[in-house]
Amino acid sequence: MLPREQWADYLVDYLKNYQGKIDRLFCFGLYPDYGKAINYFKQHFDGQVILKLDANPYWMDIINYQESPQQDMIKACDLISCEGQAMQSYLAKKWKRPIDLIRNGFPIKTFNPELSFDIKENIILNVGRQDENKNTKVLVSTFAKLAASFSR
Repeated sequence: MLPREQWADYLVDYLKNYQGKIDRLFCFGLYPDYGKAINYFKQHFDGQVILKLDANPYWMDIINYQESPQQDMIKACDLISCEGQAMQSYLAKKWKRPIDLIRNGFPIKTFNPELSFDIKENIILNVGRQDENKNTKVLVSTFAKLAASFSR
């Protein structure tokens, strides 16, 4: 796995060597290393830059969004999204620009709360950073409370 700094350089090299059309550059997180790739993309492609923040209150409060390179990145993005309505409202006021709400997950109408272990494997998959902001403790404690009610 490449360090993020090398990944950003790799992305710029890729853009320099790519001969086709690229409509979107999609960045995950407000990482300063992406600035070079965003600048190159804006100068050489007729497309949009989309920034998916994956924002949490801790990072959004410690990132100095008023300084370069973060401010340059924010200005260069055609669309910035976050996953929660409270964060969307907070950042739109703080950054004085529109922030789009694009939720993670799936349509709730397709969720079946009546799952059976007869038709599903006995697995819980939690993908993400294991810290308080991700509520892993709630997932595990809820499963512990409900596990006995599932027949095998």
